[in-house]
Parts: sequence; structure tokens; C-alpha cells
Amino acid sequence: MMRKSIFAALLVLIMLLGGCSDVSTAPTRNDESELVTETEAAAKAESTKSIYSSESNESKVPEAVAALETAAEVTEREPVQSETVRQTEPVKQSEAETPATKPTTENNNPPPAETPTQTASENTKTAYDFEFDMEAIKADCISIGQSMGLRLDTSLTPSNASWWNPVTASRSNQGEALKQRLEGYIKFHTAENLSAYGIDEISDFNICCEAKGNGEYLIYFLFA
Repeated sequence: MMRKSIFAALLVLIMLLGGCSDVSTAPTRNDESELVTETEAAAKAESTKSIYSSESNESKVPEAVAALETAAEVTEREPVQSETVRQTEPVKQSEAETPATKPTTENNNPPPAETPTQTASENTKTAYDFEFDMEAIKADCISIGQSMGLRLDTSLTPSNASWWNPVTASRSNQGEALKQRLEGYIKFHTAENLSAYGIDEISDFNICCEAKGNGEYLIYFLFA
């Protein structure tokens, strides 16, 4: 009996020990497998997310780069367009102003104004300008001689009277210069000037105009 009870006790003890070992180890293995499974699943999920996120980021990078390039192109184009507008606006404005100012200029300076200028130049032409009005020049010279107290004698000619070198009226000697030279030439014939050359006082004079051709003349102051 004693042996049977001891054997039964040992058997129970072995069973208990075996059961405890099964209970203690089995759940541990199951837990570890479940933990391993969950860890692997989480790792796979994270890797999948990273892949998706990287793929999505990679897919978004070209879009972002394209958007930045587009924005940069717009930013670069805008100043060019604005400068073009700024450059063209003054031109358009000046073109718009030009027609407005042209009528004023044309009204202020009409082309027919040239005709009065030509007419004025023709009106200012004197007998001493080429081609000469010798009758008017002769009359002026006679008037100067008479103002000196001399008597006009139309019978005097270069062949029967005295005279100094005559004055030449030509293209190179005309206008006011010719007029002043003739006046000095006639007024030289004073008693004081003539006495220096041994000539007595004169009383008669005449003006003689001799044509040389090509519109030129020799003008004599004749005296006796």
C-alpha cells in the first residue's frame, strides 16, 4: 500500500509537472509567434508605407519642380511684358501727339511763306545790284555832284574833259559797296584835293556810263 500511494503521488507529481511545463511553455511559444507575426506585419506595413510614401513623393517631385519652373517662367516673363508695355506706351503716346502738333506747325509755318520772302528779296533789290539800273545810278551821281555846288554839263565826254580812273560796276562790285565807292569817287573832287595835284577849282561836271558787256559798266566823273 505504501508503495502504491508513493507511486500514485509520484505519478500525480509528474503529471502536474508535465502539465505545468506544457502550460508554461505553450502559451509562451504562442505569444512569441504572435509577437513575431505582429512585428513582421508592422515592419511590412511600415516598409509598404515608406515605399508608397517614397513613390508618392517621387511622383510629386516632378509636379513640384514643374510648378516651380512654371512659376519662375511666369515671374521672368512678367517684367519683360511690363517693360514692353512701358516701352510701347510712350511711343504710342508720342505717335498720338505727333498728328496733334503737325497741324499747329503747318499753320504757324505754312509753305506759302516762302513766296513773301522771295518777294521781299526782290523788293529790296536796288539799282546798284546786278543787273544794274544805270539810269538810276547816273541820276544819283549827278545829284551828289550838284550837292557839291557843281554845274552839270552834258556836253562833257571822256574825249573832251578830264577824269580819273572810272569805277567799274560788275558782279564782284555791286550793291551797297558800289554805291559807297561811287559817292567817295565823286566827293573826292573838291578844291582841296584837286589843288594837291595842281588842278584848279572845277565848276562843271558830267557823269558818263560806258557799257563793257556781260552787264558790266564803267562810270566816269568828268570835270572841266
